[in-house]
Amino acid sequence: MMEMANKVEIKDGALSWNRFAWPFTQKENERYLQKLERFKSSFQLALQAFQSYVFLHLVLTVRLKLDNFEFLARRIDYTVQHSHQLNIGIIFGFFH
Repeated sequence: MMEMANKVEIKDGALSWNRFAWPFTQKENERYLQKLERFKSSFQLALQAFQSYVFLHLVLTVRLKLDNFEFLARRIDYTVQHSHQLNIGIIFGFFH
């Protein structure tokens, strides 16, 4: 990229007509396009890997939270269902 930037840079005192001339040859254009295509492919691959990691992390986090919620809901339900037994036991002195 620096090579391309250096080639398009207009030096102080240079003729203004140079700004309108295409600075690259056809072979240079092809070479730069191939490099940019490889950079784009590498970036897309890295982005896809990152997105997969984030999605997997999100799914696992949500699943763990749901599991904890279901566990607490079952525990509360069990406590509610058996609360009358606990009350009777406390009344008759079975539990202290």
